Amino acid sequence: GIVNFNNIYLKVNTVRYLIIILSLIFFTNFLFPQELMEELGYKNLKISPKGNSIIFSHQESPGFYILDFSNNKTELIEDNKFSAYSASFSADGRYVAYKRFVINENSRKQQPLLYNIQNGKIIELIDPVKRCGTPSISDNGKIVFTVGKSLYVVNMEGVVEKNIKLPVYANLTPLSSNGKFVVFNDKKDRLWLLNIQTEEKMLLTETDKGYFEPLWSPDNKKIVTSSMAGDLVVFNIADNSRIQIGKGKHPVWAEDSNRLIYSKAEILLKREVLNQDLYSFNINNQREIRLSNSEDREDYPTISGNSIYYSLLNSGKFVKAELNYDKNTIELLNPSEIDLKLDLKNTTPEIKTSKKKDPLSAVYFDIPYVNQRYDTPDWFNGNSACGATAASQCLSYFGLLKQWPVWVSTPYPHISDYGNYICEIYTYNGYTFNIGGRDPNGTIGYGGFGYIIRNNWYNTKGYMRDYAIIHGLSSAVDWNPTRGKLATEITNEDPFVLLNSLTSAGHYISVIGYDDTDTTTVIVNDPYGDKNLGYANFYGRRAWYDWPGYNNGYENLNTVWCYIYFQGDPPADIVVQNFTVQVDTAAVCQNVFVSAEIANIGRLTSVASTIEFFVSENGIHDENAYILNTFPLPALNVGQIHTLQDSIALPDSLISDTYKLSVFADADTINREMLKDNNVISVNIVLNGYPRLYGILPEANSVINNQRPAIRVKYQDWITKIDTANVKLYLDNFNITDSSIVGIRRIDYTPGYDLLEGLHQLRVEVPSNLGLMATYNWDFEIQLASKLDDITSFNPNEFYLAQNYPNPFNPNTTIEFNLLKNGNISVNVYDLNGKLVTELVKYEYYKTGYHKLSFDAGSLASGIYIYTLKTERNSLTRKMLLLR
Repeated sequence: GIVNFNNIYLKVNTVRYLIIILSLIFFTNFLFPQELMEELGYKNLKISPKGNSIIFSHQESPGFYILDFSNNKTELIEDNKFSAYSASFSADGRYVAYKRFVINENSRKQQPLLYNIQNGKIIELIDPVKRCGTPSISDNGKIVFTVGKSLYVVNMEGVVEKNIKLPVYANLTPLSSNGKFVVFNDKKDRLWLLNIQTEEKMLLTETDKGYFEPLWSPDNKKIVTSSMAGDLVVFNIADNSRIQIGKGKHPVWAEDSNRLIYSKAEILLKREVLNQDLYSFNINNQREIRLSNSEDREDYPTISGNSIYYSLLNSGKFVKAELNYDKNTIELLNPSEIDLKLDLKNTTPEIKTSKKKDPLSAVYFDIPYVNQRYDTPDWFNGNSACGATAASQCLSYFGLLKQWPVWVSTPYPHISDYGNYICEIYTYNGYTFNIGGRDPNGTIGYGGFGYIIRNNWYNTKGYMRDYAIIHGLSSAVDWNPTRGKLATEITNEDPFVLLNSLTSAGHYISVIGYDDTDTTTVIVNDPYGDKNLGYANFYGRRAWYDWPGYNNGYENLNTVWCYIYFQGDPPADIVVQNFTVQVDTAAVCQNVFVSAEIANIGRLTSVASTIEFFVSENGIHDENAYILNTFPLPALNVGQIHTLQDSIALPDSLISDTYKLSVFADADTINREMLKDNNVISVNIVLNGYPRLYGILPEANSVINNQRPAIRVKYQDWITKIDTANVKLYLDNFNITDSSIVGIRRIDYTPGYDLLEGLHQLRVEVPSNLGLMATYNWDFEIQLASKLDDITSFNPNEFYLAQNYPNPFNPNTTIEFNLLKNGNISVNVYDLNGKLVTELVKYEYYKTGYHKLSFDAGSLASGIYIYTLKTERNSLTRKMLLLR
């Protein structure tokens, strides 16, 4: 469909037709990158408690099924595959709890049900209603589900034991296995813990972030959930703590309640999906381990005892494997494919279709539809142009893109009014969009595609915002998307772009509406077609997708990363000006008087927001800034000035240095301002704080083989100077200061005797002349019969790659490195000719800090090898010697 055969003279004979057919097959498979192809096979897998049956849906069928392993027989439970979403077994394995969709020409209703596995009969918990939740069952037979804003607690006989009012309608209300607690989300998608007996509620998650699909651990002490951006988080109910895991989806708990298994995709900046594998996370040591490493995409894991089942989304296969546990690690062993013998023709029910009729409660407006694949010129492969296409739909809605017809040959010959803007060079208001970017074929496209991807895919969200602004709209990237904000944009009839995970690599769609006041289903123009019908197709106008955590019988967005706004009205513009601070030199904990003016220099009244004072090294309002105080900023009329005067306390933990004291008007996201650079203003302030400690040896948590190691701490305080007379150093709780060399910038100590093998503790105390004491406690370990001949100590505040140890080695060695920022990294081994030998880390996400890798060179010949550590911005290289 991508190749243009218009200029090819075709002779009507069998050979020529065969060549054309084969060419179409080849180009279709070659040109359409895998990350945008439809995922195949089995989804929503859930194994029964005894491991004797499994429920699932199938991409190529509209049904929801159960497989009995004893006879390898598959039964149809329901004729709607979306009923499999969050379906679950009862503790005895006799029932499946799920939600049915009752659809006819005039209405669309939902109904919570139990499926009796033994006799195949359906138990209706209530009659069909407009909105209900997916049922959840405890080990003692309690069942909970929602009907509108009411949470019902019933027993297995269907008798209602309790009816609890919730603030909003929630679809997923998982019940702890002991039947005592329920987790539900509010309209901001914050998670709450509800005590069924006392009806007390406790907020689990942050006030400004959304989460979905909470899942209890078997011991009822922990909950794993996903953020709207696709990050897994574990909440410990006992001590109200949390563990950030990072990217992952479809997590399941192991039976020990201390390990999670989930799938995670490796995605390059250019949105190429390298693969998708299974990972395990150990709650106790907070260590992530990759369990699989194949060219297929593993997903939807489900566990019973030591057995794990999962789906291969590329090949459409179903796999069983064994899990080998020990205290610190876990392995996936003996994967083997299972033949389900699923006869889709026999098990798929006959579905009566009728013309789609939107419910009266739906709120939406229409905008021009452009398909990234079928409305772009034939020479251009639009499979990766969802961002430019979604943006062009919004721009054309405001009349900013005039019709620019192009003849397109697929999926049938037709004229596209706006497809040229995606990839052809054009000029708007004096700006020429002639930046090039390569499509999946390697062909260079311009227009919106080239401008937004910049041939590196590094900041497509920000470039899309700028793309809208150049065309005269007000735009901003909102990293805290909510359903309430969505409803506001639709009420104002302003379409916007939403970044989600309908595809593995991320997908942009244009939002034009929602289902009702709950906004649990989003109405969009999808540039890649309607996924409910299977990508890719030409029917993406007014597609319906469910919000993460909700199931109304449509494909799920899976994540909601951010919104990119497109507003046609003249914007408000908040500016911070005339910022003054009472002093230019201060001390930690000191109160200082500040004054600032915040004005609206735009053309619309602004929305009420907030003002924040913060301290940072660079004046940038980001996660590294230290927030001092927050004040309300009222709505401002055009030209109105708000004056703020107050006394704020400086932080009590900063080191002596010169900082930026800043005031920030957080109005950009709320008001979608034309400019945001004028929302912050800074002044320099000298802060008398704590001394800086650095250059510490031995490195914290290091393992060395020297029994008389050099012990050193460097320090400095350029503002108040160091009180060197009172610097102290302790080794294993003994004061060794008198045996140390104390200088104006460092303290050094070398033991006069051999330290014992094992763990040692160090502590340093460095006071300033103002009496502010900087302290640091750290450990190191001595291992004599170890492999540490060539280990080198490094500053923990440095980005480094250590020399492998032992070196030389045969055949195993260890590689250590330290990262200063979270991000994707690669660790590769090459021979002296530059040939890649091994990919130890294949573009994976690693957190800040110390990491250690093991390298087995058992298959390599003796010689010198090179190993490299690459981050998104830096790289380091070292050599190592393998001796057989």
